[in-house]
Parts: sequence; C-alpha cells; structure tokens
Amino acid sequence: MATPRYAEKFTSDDGSTIVFTFPLNLYEWDSGGQPLSSPFAPLAGAHYDYDMLGTSLATKRNAIESIRFIVKGTAAEIQDKIAEARQECYRAGRGKLWSLDSTGDRWWAYARVRSVPGFQLDNPFSVPVTMDFERMSDWYNDTAIAADVTLDANPKTFSIDNTGNARVYNAVFIFKGTYVNPALTNSTNGYVMASTRDGSNANHWLRFDCGKRRVEFSTNGGTSYAGDYANFVRQTGQVHFMVLEPGVNNFSCAFGGTPSGTLSYSLYPAYHG
Repeated sequence: MATPRYAEKFTSDDGSTIVFTFPLNLYEWDSGGQPLSSPFAPLAGAHYDYDMLGTSLATKRNAIESIRFIVKGTAAEIQDKIAEARQECYRAGRGKLWSLDSTGDRWWAYARVRSVPGFQLDNPFSVPVTMDFERMSDWYNDTAIAADVTLDANPKTFSIDNTGNARVYNAVFIFKGTYVNPALTNSTNGYVMASTRDGSNANHWLRFDCGKRRVEFSTNGGTSYAGDYANFVRQTGQVHFMVLEPGVNNFSCAFGGTPSGTLSYSLYPAYHG
C-alpha cells in the first residue's frame, strides 16, 4: 500500500556526499506550521491594526521539521546508528532534507539540524531518537525544468511553466552567444532582469543565478566565470532578481541589436509543502 509523503533522509548540499537515512521503526514526522511575518501597526482612533503589507503576501519564516524513530538492534548497533546520526547531520551543515511521496517522487528543501540528535534510554535494545531540523526554503521537486531558447528575434518571446504551487526565486538564466544589453522581462508579473554586458561570440556566457543573487560572465563557454555584478541593471523597487509565479509565465527578451545564440534556463518547481 502506498504511504503519504514522509521525510526520508538528510544529505549534504550536493545530495550525495553525506547521507543519513531515517530508520522507519515507529517513525513519526511532525511538520509544524510555518510562521509568517505580517507587520501590523496600531492607528489612533481606528479599529484593528493597519496591515503594512497591503495586499502583498506575508513573508515566510523558517519551519521546524521534527522526526522521531526507534533504533533497534544490539547495544553496539544502536550506539553506531546514534553516532552516525549525530556525526552526519552535523557535518552536513546547511544541507537538504528529502521527502518521498506515494508516487516515488522525491522532494527537497534546504535545512539545518537544530541540535545534536537526542535519545531516551529506557530499553537497551530499542531506543527512541528525536531529530529537529530548521527548514529554510520551500519544497522543490528533484526534477528540474530546463530548456534552451533560440535567440532569433528582438524581442524574443517564450513561456516557462512553473508546475509547482509556490513562487520560484532561484532560477538560473544564461545568455550564450551574441547579444547587446540583454533585458529579460517576466510579462506575467513585471519582474525585469537586465545587464549592460555584451556578448560577441559563442563562448560569451552571461549567467544570472537568481537564488544566489550572482551575475557572472564567462569567456570560455562556461568553463569558468568571473563576477559581473557591476554591469547588472537593478530595477527600482525590485528586491529579487527574477520571480516565477505558479503556472505559466510569459517572458520577453529585448536587446540593443540583433541577437544570436541561446538563452538557457533551469529551475526546480516550488511547493508550499
């Protein structure tokens, strides 16, 4: 019988160097409610507080994910498993908490263990262990959405379907080839990302890493990059580089001249939970 989605493991950021898989003996996952920040201010003579966000969305704070299970075995096996949990989860630093759903799809979120995993010794052959994690992002499906857009028009229009139910803030866009003053606009929500950097051959790659807020330029086809934030054109009042709404996002690329080459993009669809 298929089971609901459950927290499966905690890994290093790359998903493979450090891996601790949670035992499933008397397993429990407590995914606590996620706090939201909604600033309010009292107004003299007015009923209720003033909502300073207006109609904007509240900002998410870190969520707490508590995982409990029983470690069974000989005294040595129990000692080793608890030591493994403590060592691997601490050593991972900011890692990824993975969950597995009823269809076999995996989901991940950035997380960090909150404290050294604790245990309660009542039965020497069956020891309850509790692990608390601070989750620092939405959940992402582990299958990326990625494609290349041929830059054969000015402006060039195309669409990206964010199949998740939450906004995506950490997409990566790379202009490759010949372009002058590229400007990428998400016509669905008005976000704009632009640069005064020009590319003049196929090895000139301009990368916008929206999650890390990095703008980088490569002259060797992406083998190495150098910081290029000085050429980034920040839009007035825009905090994030680029945001994709849930569903279809319509984009437009404009240039100062006739472009050639491609625009590559990649993102993981995001989910509230």
